Amino acid sequence: MRPGCRARRDRRRFEQMPDLEFERKRVLFSSGHGVSEFVMRGTVGDKTFACDGVDVFTLRDGLIARKDSYVDWLRDARQVGLDTAEAA
Repeated sequence: MRPGCRARRDRRRFEQMPDLEFERKRVLFSSGHGVSEFVMRGTVGDKTFACDGVDVFTLRDGLIARKDSYVDWLRDARQVGLDTAEAA
C-alpha cells in the first residue's frame, strides 16, 4: 500500500461512523508493555455495531515507542450488513 493510502482509507471509514465511541474494559501495564481492551460502538447508516478491540503498547524510557491496534472488523462488517464472504 502506498504511503498515505491507509490513512485516507481509515479516515473515510471513521467518517462513516459519526457517533463512534470506545468503552474501556481493562488496562494492564508492566515495565515494557501495556494492553488496553475496549469495545468500539457506533452507527453506519442506520445500523449499529459493537466490536472488541485491543491496543498493545511497547514502552521505552517511560514513553510509548509503538502502538498496535487489533479490532474485529469482520464482526463489525457483518453487523452493518456488508458482504463478508470473501473476507472469511
